[in-house]
Amino acid sequence: MTAQSRKLLIPLAAFLVFSAGCATKPVKMYEGSELTLDRVGVIQSAGALKTVLPNSASVLVTHINGKATHFSAGRTQQAIALKPADYEVRVQLSRRVETVIAGNPVAKQYNADKMLKIKVLPGRTYRIMGSLFPEHTFPWYAWVEDAQSGKVIAGTKPVKQ
Repeated sequence: MTAQSRKLLIPLAAFLVFSAGCATKPVKMYEGSELTLDRVGVIQSAGALKTVLPNSASVLVTHINGKATHFSAGRTQQAIALKPADYEVRVQLSRRVETVIAGNPVAKQYNADKMLKIKVLPGRTYRIMGSLFPEHTFPWYAWVEDAQSGKVIAGTKPVKQ
């Protein structure tokens, strides 16, 4: 294998590993037989990953219409398949904030629960996002975006600050 071949192979291998890790099948959160993706809506959350937005928080879906999801906080992303309907989704937002006090680094973990009402349509994918602004007396934001259009369909997305 030549050096040129290795240079091309390394990014390709990294892409394949990353793609395989992100392409998880949505967890079925509805009764009855499994439906195709064009007949259900999919909700994705930021999981343990931070978004590229400033002050982003990780998002964990804890309940859907009062039913526990049993997701663990360590998952990098959750994808949930739901039949088309209106849902109440409870999410836990968390963010680690690091500061320096008297020359010493101090880290604190902040958590908050939020409830979002979402109308799920068939064949659509939605992303649940969250932010915490500790410099503004800790206001939390949680919102849902339609992945195809980018439109906010629930909650409040913070304006850039």
